Amino acid sequence: LQGTLDHLGSGGRVVGRAGALKGSDCLRLWIAHLALCAAAPVGVAPRSQLLMWGGEVLSLKPVAEPRRHLHDLAALAESARSRPQPFFAESSWSYASALARKGDADQALKSARQSYHRGQSPRGVFEEEDPWIALAFRGRDPLRERDFAALAMAVYGPLIEHREEGA
Repeated sequence: LQGTLDHLGSGGRVVGRAGALKGSDCLRLWIAHLALCAAAPVGVAPRSQLLMWGGEVLSLKPVAEPRRHLHDLAALAESARSRPQPFFAESSWSYASALARKGDADQALKSARQSYHRGQSPRGVFEEEDPWIALAFRGRDPLRERDFAALAMAVYGPLIEHREEGA
């Protein structure tokens, strides 16, 4: 893993974005937070915050085993190189966060479906209309894929566990 951690201060890492919280924002924050916790720079608290335009804040607390989490994410990314995986930043985030809030897998899948039909991919199109997703799943409904829920929780579950409430 190579890169530069920016926006560091004694209180940790603080970044901002104008707009509503998106799954892709959460994922970027989580990966950088794991790197921060693994690097443990002197004088920088192992905390991260994402400040959103409307006052929403996502705060992450210290992670005991950041290298293990980074390894798990890298392994998931590697497996996607040989076979398309039903993981989509927005709809997977909708699923994982709804499941954490409500504890109901059916409601979480309903939330994921709503996001899949309106959540934008990195290419700026709705996830359901993304040509790469269409090619990879060739007419299949990727949210019905056996691994969709498991992948959503494998990626976003640890992030949700490390959310700092009230910060």
